[in-house]
Amino acid sequence: MSKRSDVLHFFNLPEQKLLKELNIDIVYPLWVMNKLRGMVLIQPGHSKRPGKKVDMELLSILLDQAMIALENASLYEQQQERLKRMYRADRLAVIGQLAAGTAHEIRNPLASIRSSIQYLQGDEQDEEKYRMFSGMIREVDRINEIVQDLLSFSKPREPSKEKTNLTEIFNQVFLLVSNMVRKKGIQLEYHCEEEAPAIHADAAQLEQVFLNLIMNACESIDKEGKIGIHVVPAASDNWNKPGGYQIIIEDNGQGMKEEELEKIFDPFYTNKKHGTGLGLSIVYGIINKHGGDIGIESTAWEGTKVKIKLPEE
Repeated sequence: MSKRSDVLHFFNLPEQKLLKELNIDIVYPLWVMNKLRGMVLIQPGHSKRPGKKVDMELLSILLDQAMIALENASLYEQQQERLKRMYRADRLAVIGQLAAGTAHEIRNPLASIRSSIQYLQGDEQDEEKYRMFSGMIREVDRINEIVQDLLSFSKPREPSKEKTNLTEIFNQVFLLVSNMVRKKGIQLEYHCEEEAPAIHADAAQLEQVFLNLIMNACESIDKEGKIGIHVVPAASDNWNKPGGYQIIIEDNGQGMKEEELEKIFDPFYTNKKHGTGLGLSIVYGIINKHGGDIGIESTAWEGTKVKIKLPEE
């Protein structure tokens, strides 16, 4: 327990004024895992009972026990998150090995099929059959894109890190999505607390990450929605790397159900009609290669929020 006068200098002037107006006499800080999570404010009592001191001691014991319970809950939550990441990493590694072998086996016959279709199409005079051959070539190209995604997923390139300006990366991404945003009437907002947020990263890979996430947000919005991007210095809470930034990409689109959210980073899982289910798996791999963290919060029909933390180095 601390008297108000002992801790008054920790508060700013408006907070000091409020404490005085509320006639707060005792402040009890709530420390959880060496961080101040809150405080209990107590007004002076009017009772002159001799047991008042004992009551305060009992309150102190109860609050200490409450903080221990909160700390245990926080540790349990962190442990569950670590186990989830380990399980996800192992699963991605196994599927990646399988995908690499499959992709190489598919690409060679696929190239032969495409060449044969083009050869047959060149001699075809019937317009309807010619269109059918064109459609077949488009489908072969779509298969080839999926195979390329498999290769990107199974053998991600090591990031070539250099000093990178996050705002410049987002400006490039905004150019790429400008047509989709304009057609849907989506309001795209970007806010950064610093003029030049710089980290050591692979600019091309981060552009792939942000482009994938913003396109997902656009596709989840029917029309006239909103996408907000915020770049702020990374908080130290649950972040053992010095410096860096947190990137928040938030939309008010269709959102996801809880059961969908659990599988969102799983390879080949998708809720899109023509999706491959590899986009977010690749995003997860890139962020992991950069030593960062990524998490997604979403509620069905209310929107989605993606939080990314990237270290400075």
